[in-house]
Amino acid sequence: MQLGKTVRLAVFLLFVYMDAIHYKVKENHQYVTKAAYVVLGINMDGCKDILGIWIGEHESAKFWLNALNDLKTHIVQSVYVFLRRRSYRIS
Repeated sequence: MQLGKTVRLAVFLLFVYMDAIHYKVKENHQYVTKAAYVVLGINMDGCKDILGIWIGEHESAKFWLNALNDLKTHIVQSVYVFLRRRSYRIS
């Protein structure tokens, strides 16, 4: 996972929306399913920023936990509401 590690993009976000889209891609002469993970942030002014896009094997709570920890470390200090299309336990 590689994010903008030199500058903090947002101190406080009103909403963070997390989702994954699944695609069939050809890899080594076979079609496999990959997940494109997207994290979108909306600040207090209503401006939207893509905070991260990743490609992975499948969607999982473990992946989302790693992504959120990375975002917390390098980009965002505080979020008011997290939104997800599906519910995964992240503990």
